Amino acid sequence: MRALMVLGLGLLLAGCGQENAATDNAAPQAAQMQPAPGSPEAAEALVQTYYQAIASQDLKLAFGFWEHPRQSFINFQQDNANISAIEVSFTGEPQTEGAAGSIYITLPVSLAIHYKDGSNGKAKGNVVLKRVNKVPGATEQQLHWQLYDTALSRPAVDR
Repeated sequence: MRALMVLGLGLLLAGCGQENAATDNAAPQAAQMQPAPGSPEAAEALVQTYYQAIASQDLKLAFGFWEHPRQSFINFQQDNANISAIEVSFTGEPQTEGAAGSIYITLPVSLAIHYKDGSNGKAKGNVVLKRVNKVPGATEQQLHWQLYDTALSRPAVDR
């Protein structure tokens, strides 16, 4: 929809005899903002969005990124209620592997966690995401990355 509006605006400006440079630059920027659904960049974007949702206490959104949550939503809320900010750093190259119609990607991460009481913590490890590899009958959601597992060190808290 936005692309159609930009295109329409570009045509309108071109009809008025004005330059169309802004429209020419808009399409590449929009394409850069949204990585392809199955790309490593899309997996990294999901991890960033997941931790941003936790930090902003949008815990229903964060919980929804899990393919199969390993805890109840109530426990997830309790575990994350005191977090005020999380900074995510990707610390290595993504590793992908396939298995029986699925693709897994492992992202090495480092987290700087800020708590509401003013303390800070750090955790390191891997976040594993999964998606279906274009098999017949796969849903749109299955073709996108979902959180599969996390293997993070327990946050070391500085008080």
